[in-house]
Amino acid sequence: MAEREEGELKIRSHERKTKLEDYVIWIYGPPKIGKTTFGLQLFSGGLLVAAEKGYNGLDVEHVIDITSWEDMIALHEHLMTDAKDTYPGIIYDTVDKLQKYCQSWVCDHFGYTYPSEGEMGKGWAQISDEFRRIMAPLTQLPCGSLFVSHDTSEKNFSVKGFKSDKRVPDIGGGSGRLIRELVDLEMYATVEASLPAKAREKLREQDKEGSSSDEQSVEPELRRILVLQPSPYVEAGGRMRDLPVLCDLSASALRDAFAKSLKQSAPAADNSKAKRRRK
Repeated sequence: MAEREEGELKIRSHERKTKLEDYVIWIYGPPKIGKTTFGLQLFSGGLLVAAEKGYNGLDVEHVIDITSWEDMIALHEHLMTDAKDTYPGIIYDTVDKLQKYCQSWVCDHFGYTYPSEGEMGKGWAQISDEFRRIMAPLTQLPCGSLFVSHDTSEKNFSVKGFKSDKRVPDIGGGSGRLIRELVDLEMYATVEASLPAKAREKLREQDKEGSSSDEQSVEPELRRILVLQPSPYVEAGGRMRDLPVLCDLSASALRDAFAKSLKQSAPAADNSKAKRRRK
């Protein structure tokens, strides 16, 4: 990566990152679906920043329990100075709880019972500013970041004006907007239910024969998945090109999808480089 100076500004070229672990990723979904497990698969030897103690059934090499915003401030200072090259990745589990710790700290610090007591929305702005002050620099460390959130629903209006429930991360306001700014990929973890192949074939035969089908007696196959692309019903997507709509909920499946997307977009990138060289 070549750098050259113009005055006091450094202008440099940038090559697309080819390791998934170098990106800033956000995974959200219902409790106990495997979000923390996914993070530990993605960053082997990474640091689990546990604002919620949901790792009792997991083997974790490096973990720190965060029980207040003061803890998070101290960790920020440690990571930005003494330990910035120590871990291959950092998992923040969950950023929802970290935001609540931040809100409590700001209210105590400025003497609010609730953030709305700050005039002209000042309390909420102070929470957003403090959350940004601590969290944003951490995504610039020489390692990947994974933000973990629970999910909630919000009403979504389609083009024709129909209401539908949309799954979104359970962190709103300025803190939620900040995370959306920082991440390269946002993913929804969920469960997909489908009928087994033999059951589907049996139902098709029954339909052809005109006999009654007993679909409710068939046990569905459950598959844990990651939704990678946005829809009217799910908030997802990001800056990575050519990713599929969904993949299995595992770090290996996401790595495979990411590697395939790199191959698909490689010809376009090579053509762009060639055009720049000709200029």
